[in-house]
Amino acid sequence: MPAEPDPFDDFKEQQKSAAPPPSPLPPEMQEALTTTQVNVEMAQARVDQQIALIKNATLKKKIELEAKLPGLQIKLKKAVMTHEQVNDRITDFLRRGEETTLRKMAGPDQDPIYNAIVNTLGVDVVVEIEGKYGPPFQYNAKCVPTMSQLFWAMAFTVGKEILYSTPYQDFYEYDPVDGLYHPRAKHDVRHQITVFIISFFRTADRPELSKPAGEIKWLDECMAH
Repeated sequence: MPAEPDPFDDFKEQQKSAAPPPSPLPPEMQEALTTTQVNVEMAQARVDQQIALIKNATLKKKIELEAKLPGLQIKLKKAVMTHEQVNDRITDFLRRGEETTLRKMAGPDQDPIYNAIVNTLGVDVVVEIEGKYGPPFQYNAKCVPTMSQLFWAMAFTVGKEILYSTPYQDFYEYDPVDGLYHPRAKHDVRHQITVFIISFFRTADRPELSKPAGEIKWLDECMAH
């Protein structure tokens, strides 16, 4: 005999359809988002409550309540800032995920370029740079790549020790021969980055991808990282 239908089947299906879609975020990131959102809401509620109490208080009590309001407002501001920081991390996480997806969707002619980067810099170095600063290219909806300033700025420093002095607005490069840091003019560092990038893409037989390396503005923004 066929099994009798479960009278709760319809209810279960409704519950499934009503359930929110699974979060694309790691559990710890989702938890941080929820926690900081709750903290903002609670801090805002305390500020709103304090303002309401002030409006309905006597003059003497009002002075006492007003003295506590700035402290509550500061806590609210800190809660909002923390929540915004979590949101920024999530935005960055999702952006990198989208770029990885687009990179996988890109034509097969892009794969040799990525492989050349891995072969030149090493797997560990590429993984480390990508983990902190994102992939070497950013892809638009048509899968056309553009160079990522952060990635290539970090790739340029592999095997080098280059420091930037904010007070003197100058670069210093470590020389392992004498163990000293020597000043490097901004235009010298700019030239080194240009040579590094153009040489790489010429070797990879894709010189057109190195076009940004010939633009002063792009190079200056790259050096700023």
